[in-house]
Amino acid sequence: MINNNNESRGKCALCGRTFTEPKEGEKSFMIQEVIDGTPYKFDKMDCIPMFKRLEVYMEMISENY
Repeated sequence: MINNNNESRGKCALCGRTFTEPKEGEKSFMIQEVIDGTPYKFDKMDCIPMFKRLEVYMEMISENY
């Protein structure tokens, strides 16, 4: 059975981790970044530059095919 609560919170665009409700005393991290006009959600700041590098790499590959 699919847990709709997790789906509504979303996942990190890079690593796919599901955003969950923080436990008591914990902070919840979800960073939203707009890249080329498209909003993406990330769970760590480290995911953003890596996502951008992979996006550029994929564009280079698709241009060659």
